[in-house]
Amino acid sequence: MTRLISTEVNRTYLDGTTNVPASVGYKVKHTPAAARLSSWIVLESTVAETARRLNVSRQTLYNWMSADKVPSVENTLAIERLTGIPSALWVAESIIRATEVGR
Repeated sequence: MTRLISTEVNRTYLDGTTNVPASVGYKVKHTPAAARLSSWIVLESTVAETARRLNVSRQTLYNWMSADKVPSVENTLAIERLTGIPSALWVAESIIRATEVGR
């Protein structure tokens, strides 16, 4: 498999934006956890391999990466073990979403 390689370093900024290459093929809504997961996959793995290691489908992983869905607490812990992304980021995003729905 050929992967596009960017010489630019991927960073997640405090406002949640990221410089993940657009060629990756998915949209990131710039939530901090989704952006960090997307960056980690671009730098360290593939979607298929990460999904396999997390025991989820590729579509589920794409949903998390695009911030369309938030992983369960169990999955956030698995993501943290695999990537080092704190599960608290996902929990905070769930709380924010819940308060936005109530508005």
